[in-house]
Amino acid sequence: MPPLFDFLVMVLTGMTLLRLAGSLPWQNIIALAVCLLFFGAVLEWKLASRFFDLSVWLRPVLWLGVLLVARDWAKIILLSWRNNSLYGVWLILLASGLATLAYFFLGEGNLARLAIRFGAALISLTVIVPWLIQKKPKPGKI
Repeated sequence: MPPLFDFLVMVLTGMTLLRLAGSLPWQNIIALAVCLLFFGAVLEWKLASRFFDLSVWLRPVLWLGVLLVARDWAKIILLSWRNNSLYGVWLILLASGLATLAYFFLGEGNLARLAIRFGAALISLTVIVPWLIQKKPKPGKI
């Protein structure tokens, strides 16, 4: 891939983390970023995917950005069901599905790898939930 794609991956992830900084403390953002980068590195090492030519060090960054953006889109889609008692479960399931769909559109055609990515997204998003909860929500924030 051209260096422009590497730059876009970095910008996507950086903007997503900066957007989270508006509603979460920095220590939560750093903790969830380190956790997702670790999960992404382990996943890419195990899958050894070569579905597009991206720098090895940038693949976990892509994983971080895709998961957080997918979670944001899932929050928007499920906005009217926010009072549902299973909202958190649906949020994690939908975000995992959207992240898997993003990797499908990025060129990952192997269904077994997509299933592994879906499972890894489920686990990753479940692990980072405590860092995404607003302890003192600001008025008017979603």
